[in-house]
Amino acid sequence: MNARALKKFDLENQRLASACQKLLDEGQNLEKEIALYEHDREALMEFGNEADERERQAQSRVLEFERNLLLLMDELKKHKHQNNSMVTNIFPLFLKYCLNIIPLTDFDDLRHWHTPTHRSNNLVD
Repeated sequence: MNARALKKFDLENQRLASACQKLLDEGQNLEKEIALYEHDREALMEFGNEADERERQAQSRVLEFERNLLLLMDELKKHKHQNNSMVTNIFPLFLKYCLNIIPLTDFDDLRHWHTPTHRSNNLVD
């Protein structure tokens, strides 16, 4: 080979080496970027899983609150019914007592509800 061909070969070899180095550098940069994307993807997946778990827990609490609400509503209905029954059953007796038609001693269950201190059991004011 002559010197000119050798110099041309050397220049081409340096150009190819430089291009290879640029490709290697770009490959390393892409690998770093891929690693960052992988890290971000894993973090997002973990966040999504945690959000799903929080949603399941919240849904469970909602169902528990709904059950408790239904139980409380049933209990309230029961108490309202008992109160209405008590008023329906006791009010006429209480009215008779207030009008002194019957003495309180005949209805001891009314004593805890109302005991007037200013009336006698047998006289109308």
